[in-house]
Amino acid sequence: MANSDKHSETMVSQQSLLAQAIEQFAESWNPSEPPALDTFIETITSSLALRQETIRRLMIEVIEIDLSNRWNPVNPNDGTEEPITVTSDTQSTIAAPKTDPANHWLLEAYADILPQLGPLADFPLELIICEYKARRRWGFHPQVAEYATRFNRDTDKLKQIFSHVEKDLDAGGMASTITASTTTSFITP
Repeated sequence: MANSDKHSETMVSQQSLLAQAIEQFAESWNPSEPPALDTFIETITSSLALRQETIRRLMIEVIEIDLSNRWNPVNPNDGTEEPITVTSDTQSTIAAPKTDPANHWLLEAYADILPQLGPLADFPLELIICEYKARRRWGFHPQVAEYATRFNRDTDKLKQIFSHVEKDLDAGGMASTITASTTTSFITP
């Protein structure tokens, strides 16, 4: 067997193992008890023959899943709702999904749990974008300067990237903020 054939076979095998591990993590994610990332990564890496680059990719993918799920304002698995009073010209109460902002992790939490990823300045741009998207979908307004400082990135480049992210959020129907017009059908006069 030629070296290139063996390399291709190894790459396919690594990709297959990676896909299985990602699927396993996604299926195990539960909002009331999210899986422990460090334990999951350790279990997978000790039971599967993964290369370092595949392990790094696994960590990135798992963080993206975890981050998105933790910031999901309407988690279909969480049927709990609590009343919220909306104040406008009149005051009304509506039911809205109950979420705990303490569960909204930033990338610093993942850096602590998975130090193998290195310092925040070495975190891949895709994770930075993932966190930014999650926060925007929740209605937060993170500033570019905050990200530039936290991740030691060029402010102008991040502005350009986040501008594209905002367009994608708007085009994909994901409102970047919650406005009164999106809730007027719930408000009674």
